[in-house]
Amino acid sequence: MIIDSHVHLITAEMIKAATARLNKIRPGLLDRVSHMGRKLINPGFTSFLKTMSVKKFAAVWEKEMKKNRIDHACFLPIGGAADDQMAEFVGYNPSKFSSYMFLDNPPARASVTKLRKLAKSEGFVGIKLYPSLQMISIADKKLFPLYEAA
Repeated sequence: MIIDSHVHLITAEMIKAATARLNKIRPGLLDRVSHMGRKLINPGFTSFLKTMSVKKFAAVWEKEMKKNRIDHACFLPIGGAADDQMAEFVGYNPSKFSSYMFLDNPPARASVTKLRKLAKSEGFVGIKLYPSLQMISIADKKLFPLYEAA
């Protein structure tokens, strides 16, 4: 079995939420990011994303995975706003897709509640913690209830 264990689903809603989150850290940051000389988030890409439903994305991913002989893909969300869309996406084919969850504020008590709720959803297999982006230390005792719940 071939598993791709680090892929990202990116939707227009996820880009909007990520932009808002990053603008709190450094306004305009995402607008300045480029890859191989091209803006990472450009109007053409955003327009394309707006035409795609989560169901269409699932069909595209299934087709590409089949073409490349990948049996399963585990998705890493780009932010907490992605969790509902990830649950929908994984639900289209749980035998092919699974996902980590992203907690916007891991030390918050609400994160333990969200973890327990999402853990009941089919397809969520873990938590993505991103200390440098979330401005946390994984050794922070405020995270221990989250670790215990996981």
